[in-house]
Amino acid sequence: MARIKQTARKSVHNAPTKQEKRLATKLQTKRDKNSRLSAKGKTSPQHIKSTKRRMRNGEGALKEIRRYQRNGELLIPKMPFRRLVRDIMEKANRGPDPLRIQSMAVDALQGITSDGNLTQQITFFA
Repeated sequence: MARIKQTARKSVHNAPTKQEKRLATKLQTKRDKNSRLSAKGKTSPQHIKSTKRRMRNGEGALKEIRRYQRNGELLIPKMPFRRLVRDIMEKANRGPDPLRIQSMAVDALQGITSDGNLTQQITFFA
């Protein structure tokens, strides 16, 4: 079978392509939105939404880790953490008497564990 050389076809009516139509509608909606904002008096760059930048793999997770490390608040609420510590202590108890722990010790334990710094070692003396 013989191959025929293909040449670029010109449109008869110079009609825009699908891609050009999509781009034109996008630009028009952006213009409409900007004109509505300027009518409201909101023309500063913070009110005009730009396209969202995509992050590389793992970049979002690292950003979240940094946010939690910078933040000083506790990751686990106090009461559920206390119940967890109490449950672990009950399972580790070998004697007949229940183990007791001071509230400041639980707070210190929770502060250390929520830091994310697992290099510190904690030793309990009952």
